[in-house]
Amino acid sequence: MKHTFSFHFPVITSTASQESSEVLDLSIEAFENGDFLTAMHTLLDSIHPDLRKRFGNVSGQEFHIPHGAMTIIIRFDKEHLHIKAPLVYLPAQEQIAIMRQAAAINFQDLDLSRIVLQDNQLNLEYHSPCIHSHPKKIYNVLKEICHIGEKCDRIFTHEFDAERIIHPRFTPYDFGATDYIYEAIQQSCRECQEALRLFETSRQFNEMWNILNATFLKLIYVAQPQGELLHLLQNAIRDLGRDLPLAEIVHKGKTAIQELQEKSKEDISTDLFYAETFIPGKHRSNLQNIREEYNAAFKQITTYMEAGELKKAGIRMINLFYDIYYQNQVQEDLNLTVGKALSETSAQPWSQAAPILYSALENIMLGKFRKNISHLAA
Repeated sequence: MKHTFSFHFPVITSTASQESSEVLDLSIEAFENGDFLTAMHTLLDSIHPDLRKRFGNVSGQEFHIPHGAMTIIIRFDKEHLHIKAPLVYLPAQEQIAIMRQAAAINFQDLDLSRIVLQDNQLNLEYHSPCIHSHPKKIYNVLKEICHIGEKCDRIFTHEFDAERIIHPRFTPYDFGATDYIYEAIQQSCRECQEALRLFETSRQFNEMWNILNATFLKLIYVAQPQGELLHLLQNAIRDLGRDLPLAEIVHKGKTAIQELQEKSKEDISTDLFYAETFIPGKHRSNLQNIREEYNAAFKQITTYMEAGELKKAGIRMINLFYDIYYQNQVQEDLNLTVGKALSETSAQPWSQAAPILYSALENIMLGKFRKNISHLAA
């Protein structure tokens, strides 16, 4: 492995958060003053400034906001707040099995909302008097409905073949983007397998783990997939964190790489589409948290660099950089620093790539960022 991995620009170039803590403070202030409608309006504005204009009715008392395959319906009357996410029609077959699954999700995954069966439909619902609808609480309700609702949709539609109540608002990637992602997956899997073989004979499982993890994280970064492809990649990443012997973990990761490589372009294309996101599943990037989280890794990488172990340092840094994207909605200055380092070191010798990657990492730890982001346009 004489060179770094090839870099592929992501199909979605910016994941910066649109949320505003200042507007959320205005929502809390309105709630404390008893102006519940204004509190809800400004709560939505704090999530994204265009939500009410795009998805609300004329009176501002009802909103139909898409999130992935779902639509979240928010409705006010004078004294109550109603939130509902229609999921699926109860299928003709396996009704007992799907209801057991719904009950398990209610008990294990949900704290504030509930899956409810009504008129042969399964919905995620939350109802509350407005006086008890503090904006931070309602944000958590919406977050739970969005994130657990994604799990419900996947289980109910894929495992039970249930029909969705509301047709999703998806925009498929065009043929050019699909071809680009398919080739990126194929090339990334080949490079991963080649790199693994170099470390396999000496049983360097830690390095193999980092190579596998970086590859899975990279493919999510590049493709921004949905559906079963996203589920496969997320499961592969979770499996790498299981409490098992490292050799067994690496073997499972290699199997997942092979499964990815064997997927046809047609299979992959079904999971490549743009979908609206209401409450993102990732954290808004916080530089202090990032520095604290990666401080130990930075010290280890510095030790590698000082010892001249540039390949080890480089693999660890690439893994770390893609992890930043996986864990966070990345702000633009951080996106610039990381994206530029990854693109400049694409398929470069480690002797050239490692210092560039390290400089970017050092800038992150010191809070020094580049200002021009035009080069990141796909």
